[in-house]
Formats: sequence, structure tokens, C-alpha cells
Amino acid sequence: RVRDVASWIGCGAACFGLIAATIAVVGLWFAGEIPAAAVAAAWSRWWLADFGATLVIGPALLVAWRGAPRLRELASRVEVWAALAAVGAAAGAAFGTTLAGPAAWFGALLLIPFVVWIGRGGSRTAVFASTLAAVIAVVGTAQGHGPFALADAQAGLQLLGTYAGTLTTVALLVAAAVSERELAERERDRERDERQRVELKMQEAQRLESLGMLAGGVAHDFNNILAAITGNTQILQIAAEPGSEEGQMLADIGLAAGRAADLCHRLLAYAGRVETRAAPVRLSELMGDVATILTASLPKHVRIVNLVDPDLEPVEGDASQLRQVLLNLVANAAESIGDRTGEVYVTSGSAVLRGAELHRMFGVADAAPERFVFVDIADTGSGMSDEVKSRMFDPFFTTKARGNGLGLAAVLGIVKSHRGAVEVDTLPGCGTSVRVHLRPSAVPATAAGKRPAVALPRLAGLTVLIADDEPFVLTMLERAFRRAGCRVVLARNGGEAVDRFAAATTAIDVVLMDVSMPRLGGIAAFEAIRALAPAARVVLMSGYEEEAAEGRAGVAAFLRKPFAVDDALRTIAAAAVAAVPG
Repeated sequence: RVRDVASWIGCGAACFGLIAATIAVVGLWFAGEIPAAAVAAAWSRWWLADFGATLVIGPALLVAWRGAPRLRELASRVEVWAALAAVGAAAGAAFGTTLAGPAAWFGALLLIPFVVWIGRGGSRTAVFASTLAAVIAVVGTAQGHGPFALADAQAGLQLLGTYAGTLTTVALLVAAAVSERELAERERDRERDERQRVELKMQEAQRLESLGMLAGGVAHDFNNILAAITGNTQILQIAAEPGSEEGQMLADIGLAAGRAADLCHRLLAYAGRVETRAAPVRLSELMGDVATILTASLPKHVRIVNLVDPDLEPVEGDASQLRQVLLNLVANAAESIGDRTGEVYVTSGSAVLRGAELHRMFGVADAAPERFVFVDIADTGSGMSDEVKSRMFDPFFTTKARGNGLGLAAVLGIVKSHRGAVEVDTLPGCGTSVRVHLRPSAVPATAAGKRPAVALPRLAGLTVLIADDEPFVLTMLERAFRRAGCRVVLARNGGEAVDRFAAATTAIDVVLMDVSMPRLGGIAAFEAIRALAPAARVVLMSGYEEEAAEGRAGVAAFLRKPFAVDDALRTIAAAAVAAVPG
């Protein structure tokens, strides 16, 4: 930098020349080699010579000491050698010939802008060029060539020192100015790149937020459709002959609707619209779903080998989130194989983790041994370098041509939220193994299956006000509650529900109301009904706003769509006889 060069000239070279000249001249004066009258002139010449020599030799030594690797890089550049050869030729012409008078001075002065121009290549090039020119000038002057080969040797030496110092100083200042400009340009480029990176992250976040809103809206509407499907299916199951083909078909419809409801739940979890709930989960069942999903979409040369033990003890967690963990890890493993033939092996087991392992994974010192259930996803792909491995879970980091860099970040976040840990073992060219440790469940998992047909509870004598803006949901609920012996009052929105409740001639025992409705939402309608009748029992239902509904004082119960008809009837029956909520 210019400041460093100025500091070197003002402090380093000047002070060194002053000390060296003072010691030398005072010593010679005491020895009687220099008369007292000539001390000042001798000191000035000596200082100027040392000053010039320090300016020339100091930077060269500094560059040689601190920049050995860069020197090798510099030496491999053809343009540097060409520049040094040009400087050598120009200096040789000025100080290696018999030029005299104005021609010699012109040659020496012409060398300064030439060296300065070459110094634009950087401080090291400037040091080499000015040092080479100074050495040639000194050698030429000693041989009687050039403008400084004067009859008065001391005067010539003084001019030579001034010339060499000026040459080096100007070249270094120019090189420093160029370096500062390049540094400033690089800093501006870095700031621009950082600004663009932040803007891309913001755009990605906005895009994900939009996708989340879209997913939440789609899941909400789809849950309403599923509520009608599951409700009517259950009513038909009850009417069907036990063991009949029709009953079996209706059971299959109910099972398919349940899986669709789970998909909606995953969409809502992605949108941040539901609170995840831990339950015993069988990893073998989740991996079976993942294998089914991915086998149809993966290339034929990639094979998933599912070796997860069906009898593996269940883990505690959210099934949708853990399924997403397996899906992301297996999909990433398959993609790492590329165009080659390869396999993804998924294995499982349990292990007791002790002090060092727990400290490495969880950062807990002196922890008691603890048992974990694990699942391993190993591939025969290309593996990862240490640099990629260290960043693989960073948000927005990706090595794919197309990817948002959020899949593995989500994996780590989900596993940590389950109080688990992730281990990665990889080598370039040797594939990757990812082990997920999860805590076992203290409660056995229940096997998911077809919901059996059960008789609907009888609610004879109850009056139920049902409010929902979806006609097919309203019709299904009306049919189910009438079959259960209830008197039903219907409303298509929150405002109509409040009006019907206020105008009812018969006391309404329970209100069943959707949360998301036009004109007046379910929460506002609930508050209006409670204002009319503080003892009113209100059950809310929704496809995604469970947290807002459950956290509200006075709500008797909550039903998450899609729900089974018998669950809805039992919930209403319990609300009708329960104490009035506060």
C-alpha cells in the first residue's frame, strides 16, 4: 500500500541511513581519516548512499523473505521475464555504453518512467525491476560508464544514490497505488457478490414463503374434500354387509383417504401451519413408503436396498417429519451416484452411545451412556471432500446444478428437534454414509391399517348447530348427525351461525364450527356466540388452524380435518355433558 511505502521511506530507510552514516562518519572523524571541516559533507554523502541502498535492497530482501511461494509463481510468468529483460536492456544502454553528456543523462532519466510502467504489474515486479536497474547503474558507474561517472567520485556516488533511491521509491509508490486500486476493486466485487447473495437468499425466502402459503391453502381445501370422503365412506361402511366386497372397497377408500390426509399434514407442516406431535413411529414403515415413492422416480441404474429391520423398536417423533428425513437422505444418496450403476443401502439397528460419542454429537460432557435407534443410508456414489462435508448442512449450500440447498438443512433441523444426531462418513470416490440417531419410544407403536367399521354413537335428543362453508362437508355432517338421532341446524358461514344461534327457539346443546369461513371466521363467531351465551359449548374444526383454536379459552374441543365420523360424534357427545369451559 502507499502508506506502507511512505512509512518505509520515511522511517525505515531514512532512519537506517541516518544511524549508519552517523556511526561511520563519527568513527572516521575520531580516527583522523576525515577533517572536521569535511564531516558535514561526508555525512550527507554517506547518508544519501545508505538511504538509496536501503530503498533498493530492503524491499528486495523483504519480498524474498516473505514471498517465496509467490516468487515461484512469479518466475513462471513469461511477461515478468520479458519485462525484466527489457529493463536490463534499457539499463545496459544507459550505463553500459560510452554515452556521455546529455545523451547519458537522457538514457538514465528515461529508465525511470520505464521502470515505473513495469511496476504497474505489482510490488514484486517493481522491486525486481528497480533492483535490477540500480545494480546495473552501480556496476556501470564503477566501470566509468553513464552520467554518474564523474571526476569527483563522491559527487557521482551521491548522484547515484539519489538516482537509485528515486527509481525504487517511484516504482514502489506506483505499484502500491495500483495494488490499492486492485484491492478496492476486489472489495467492491466482494461487496457486490455478497449483496447479490443476500438478495438471492431473500428471493429464495420469499419464494419459500409463497410456496408455504400455497401449500397451506391447497392442504386446507384438500382436507375439506377428504373430510367429506372419509365421512361418507364411514357411513357407507356401516351400512355395508360385513365381509362383503363393497365393504372391503370402502375400507380401501378410507385407507387411501387417510394417506392423503397424512400428505396434507406434511404440506401443512412445511407451511408451518401445524404443531408437530411426537408419537411412536416405526422406521421400517416409513422407509417402506420412501422406497415406494422413490423407486418409481429414480433412474433404473440406481437401486434402493431396504434392509431396515421390520422388528426394529419404534422411535419417538413426528412420522411426517421423519419420513421427510429419510426421503431427503435417500434421494441425495441416489443423486450422488450420477450416471453410474450403483446402490443405496438403508440399514438400521440400535447402539449405546457413551461419553466421547455423546460429547462429539451433542456437546454434552460426562453424560451417562444412552441407547439410541439408528438408521444408516450408505451409497456407492462419488463421496465428498472435507470442504463440502463441512458445509453440507448449511442452508442454501448445494453442489447441484438445480437445487435450493435446503434439503439437508431441513434434515439436520428435524433430527435436532427430535433430540437426535447425524453422523457423516465420506471420502472422495468412496461413497458416503449418513447415520441418523434417534431416541427410542417408551410406548409401542400401533400398526397403521384400515379403520374398521363401527356403529355410530347415538346422540338422541341433542340439538347441534353445524357451520361450515363447504357444502359437501356440511351435507356429510348433517347426514351423520341426523342418523345419530340429533336435531341439526345448519349455517354456511360464521355470521349465519351467530344469527341462527341467536334466533334458535330450541336450546342448542353444542355448536360445531369450522375455523376458516367467509363473512365471519370461526374464532370471531365463537366469541360472538359466547357473548350471547357464556355457557355455550363450542367445538371448532379446521384443516390447519389447530394451534389458534386450541389455545383459546372456552373452546370445548377441537377436531382436525379430515376426521372420522364416529370421532366427531363422540367429541360432540363428550362436549354436551362436560362442564361448561371457562
